Amino acid sequence: MSATTNTLRKTRAAVEYALRGATTDAAHLRLLDLLHALKGYEEALGGDPAEIAPRLERLRTAVARVAADSRVRGPVDAPAAATVRELDENLSRVLWGRLGREPARLAS
Repeated sequence: MSATTNTLRKTRAAVEYALRGATTDAAHLRLLDLLHALKGYEEALGGDPAEIAPRLERLRTAVARVAADSRVRGPVDAPAAATVRELDENLSRVLWGRLGREPARLAS
């Protein structure tokens, strides 16, 4: 297994922020599942290319579960040609939309 890189920095920041404020066990578990999916995707980027698509699908689904009571239905959109940076922007935007406004210090 290759070393994990923090490729999806904005998405990770949103999840970690949400974890600090999770008030129910269910919310906490959904966020932990999202962190595991995030780590799995980041590991796949540096490893077996065949693992990227299934891990991306798991990540998109985990984001949708966290944002379930917002307007998101099903896995979060991620165009096949999206760069990792575009994916990070897209996923973090969905999470911050669910969590409220992104703190200014994290926006840059």
